[in-house]
Amino acid sequence: MACHPRVPRVPLRLLKIGGSVITDKTKPYTPRHEVIGEIAAAVAKAYFSGRKNFILGHGGGSFPHTSAKKYGVVRGIVDHVTRFGVGVVHRDATEINQIFMMALHGRNVPALSFHPSSFIFLRGGEVEKILVEPLECALGWGLVPVVYGDVVVDGVKGSKILSTETVFEILTKYMKVGVIGMAERFGGVFTSDPSVDPSAELVERVDRHNAHEVLSYTGASHGIDVTGGMRHKLERLLELAKRGVDSILFKGTPENIERFLMGKKVEGTYITW
Repeated sequence: MACHPRVPRVPLRLLKIGGSVITDKTKPYTPRHEVIGEIAAAVAKAYFSGRKNFILGHGGGSFPHTSAKKYGVVRGIVDHVTRFGVGVVHRDATEINQIFMMALHGRNVPALSFHPSSFIFLRGGEVEKILVEPLECALGWGLVPVVYGDVVVDGVKGSKILSTETVFEILTKYMKVGVIGMAERFGGVFTSDPSVDPSAELVERVDRHNAHEVLSYTGASHGIDVTGGMRHKLERLLELAKRGVDSILFKGTPENIERFLMGKKVEGTYITW
């Protein structure tokens, strides 16, 4: 691969900002502008302190999940409604992405969007082709790649919705990743739903010894979410842990986000194997 300057070989930190953090998932197309701005400021602090070995990702929240449900895009392309919906879902995903990008640019972070629909191609739900060289080269030039949950083309099913977690999972197979951070609304995995049960306790670690038990009491997200909510996140992250890539789910505050990007310890749920 021709890229100057040379691509850094240090392990990457992948950070996803949850859709429930940057949008109100109970209200269609409702961004949390103030929160997004505060997160952008935290990213800027980490970046300008010299930390540049990270890729950002974010959920779609109440943007693409709304249209994905409306048009039934989770089924793939099966009729004209789902065919039309593919473009609408992608448009909605890029809309929240651009809101996020504008906040980063407002803090002078040299961030660049990478749309999964343009660099990942599936066949029957499996990756057939992926182009990671632009992301690697962008990192080498000091840019901050930003990916997000998107709908991509599938050679068998027509289309498939990829969550940000799945995009990260794919990237770990082609790039050197050290750890994944998941900045979420509630800050980890709990023994019950913390939004309705004040006695819910944080599960500080999930590994081979308690994974089955913890999965039994995780469920869907609050508000509309076509990608499976917390259970989906945990399943994906456990698969990564089995391959040697650990992760942590933590509360998506600006302070925690800055600490994670800086390589400092953050309170939350650690997922290992």
